Amino acid sequence: MVIQIAGRVIAVLIGLFSIAILTRYLTTEQFGEYTTTVTFLQFFGVLVDFGLTLTLVVMISEQGADEKKIVGNLLSLRLLIGAILFALAPLLVLLFPWSETVKMAVLFGAIGYWLMGGASL
Repeated sequence: MVIQIAGRVIAVLIGLFSIAILTRYLTTEQFGEYTTTVTFLQFFGVLVDFGLTLTLVVMISEQGADEKKIVGNLLSLRLLIGAILFALAPLLVLLFPWSETVKMAVLFGAIGYWLMGGASL
């Protein structure tokens, strides 16, 4: 428990440090582009989760459940759904009147968000 709490504290401190660097380095317009990109990608991140974490907990808690198979199947499903939705993100961002910087950031950010999606199951 102590290790988990320490890990959470360190993660929060790193996050605060990152925001401090971003707000000092980026101009107001650039920080706005950053937040627009992250917010846009978070919408897709929420859709990718689609309740799979809760489903995983319910399924592996059943008596006699094959945990390895269930976790493997849900991870595969999550990666597939993520690949589809995060492939759509760079296409859908073209429909918005945002700068080229935001559009490029969504393209590269979608790849990163998809890769991180496998670690959060």
